[in-house]
Amino acid sequence: MDIHEVKHGHTHTHTHRTYHLQIGNMAYLSGHLPQPFERPLITGKIGKDLTTEQGYEAAKMVGLNLCSTLKANLGNKGLEKVKRIVKVCVA
Repeated sequence: MDIHEVKHGHTHTHTHRTYHLQIGNMAYLSGHLPQPFERPLITGKIGKDLTTEQGYEAAKMVGLNLCSTLKANLGNKGLEKVKRIVKVCVA
């Protein structure tokens, strides 16, 4: 799966949370989970519940969901506008 296969804003359909805030030329993203479109949330710990490969896929899904949110909020050329990712936090 790549960014072209991710549905726009699908992370917004099941809750009333805000995942994107734009202030000036900075976009802040938050609250993204490893949830494939129309499939269950990926949960667990690598080495205990998930293999390394499954953990990689979960991380990749979060990245795709972040890109999907940017694309949905900044327009079709939104990803081209991104010059730098300042910080990524994992809980």
